[in-house]
Amino acid sequence: MKQQTIPKQIQEAFASEVQRYGNHIYHLGKEAGVAYYGFAYPDDLDICLPSVYGYDGHSVVITDSAEVARLFSLFGVE
Repeated sequence: MKQQTIPKQIQEAFASEVQRYGNHIYHLGKEAGVAYYGFAYPDDLDICLPSVYGYDGHSVVITDSAEVARLFSLFGVE
C-alpha cells in the first residue's frame, strides 16, 4: 500500500500536537472532495474526541465535535 503524503496545510494545523506528541497524523478518509486527517494521541492521554481537519485541495476545513463523531462513524473509527 502506498504511503499517503500529508498536505503541508494539515501538518501546520496539527503543529501543536506534533510538537508535543510526535508526528502521528493519519488519513481518516475522503468525503465530498475533502480528505480528512486525524491525530493519534498517546493511549494514556484522556481526551473526549481527537482533532480532525479536512483538506479540500486549497484550504483546511475545521471540524467541530459533532462532525468529528459523524466522520468517525462514517469511516469506521472506534
